[in-house]
Amino acid sequence: MNPNFYGTHSMRKGAVTFIASGITSAPPIASICIRANWKMPGVTNRYIKYEDAGDQYVGRCVSGRSRMGGRFAESNAYFDFSDYSWVEKERMLREQDAWIKARMPEAGAVNDAVFCMFRACLAMGVDIEGSNANGSAGGFDEDELIEFTVQQEQVQVLHKQAVDEAAKSRAAEQLTRRLNSGFTVGLVDGHWNPLPPGWKYPTKMNMQQMITLWLMGNPTERVPPLRTVSPKHVSTFDRKSKNLNRMKNCMLFIKRVAVRKGVWSPNNAVAYWNGDTVSRLWDGVSGTILPILKTKTTRKDGTISYHKSRSMVNAWRTNADKLIKYGRTGTA
Repeated sequence: MNPNFYGTHSMRKGAVTFIASGITSAPPIASICIRANWKMPGVTNRYIKYEDAGDQYVGRCVSGRSRMGGRFAESNAYFDFSDYSWVEKERMLREQDAWIKARMPEAGAVNDAVFCMFRACLAMGVDIEGSNANGSAGGFDEDELIEFTVQQEQVQVLHKQAVDEAAKSRAAEQLTRRLNSGFTVGLVDGHWNPLPPGWKYPTKMNMQQMITLWLMGNPTERVPPLRTVSPKHVSTFDRKSKNLNRMKNCMLFIKRVAVRKGVWSPNNAVAYWNGDTVSRLWDGVSGTILPILKTKTTRKDGTISYHKSRSMVNAWRTNADKLIKYGRTGTA
């Protein structure tokens, strides 16, 4: 089929959608457009950007959309295949186990390898040095047989340890994921989002409130700790996650101060932070960070005074930028 048979943008887009959405093993739509040299920005950019949201036929079916209704054409739910790497690792370990067992003699039948060599030499009519008239090898070291048996057992033990270790790490990953995501999630813009619909950063928030929101969230409003939130969860109200990154960099400086003061969580335990521990953290670090946030004023007579500015009370962004700059350069 010649690509030029489809002359318009809409016809090309419809043709590619029809080809790629009928089977589960089809390549991504963006790949087909690029391969067919249909590099119009309206096609490739749109499909590349929204490809994760699921423009595939099977995704709409799995999400429960009726193929007889108009809503079937809408973008279906986005499913995060975060377990894919583990599934691949488990599959490779199982195939490796089958490969090893198929190519290694059974336990106790160490002489199989020797017999195979004898059969090959006999078929080719080759004399085996050191063998007698009966065809059996003479002077075969018993220690070599024992060593071979030990090596075989070691290979099997090492493989079993690899499988067990992978299973242990998987269990730890599952437990950590459950602890970190112990909040209700909802579907927002095709993604599972732990933040409540319509939630945004508070417009008036001081540094202490920002620290509280970062470490323990707001359980009354079902807001998880912002340290567990990823950029895609705040993309609707925080463009390019600038404010989330600002919080993260600011908390890195506060963490260094808290560790030095001895008020930081041991190993940053997930269930450690609550109202009491956050208040204890603030009491420990406020003596260091509050002087940094004060505004310096130089009068005409040369005297210098420091006072709290309005930004110290409301604009947490200004305060965060001051702490980040101080942490990097030593000056606010």
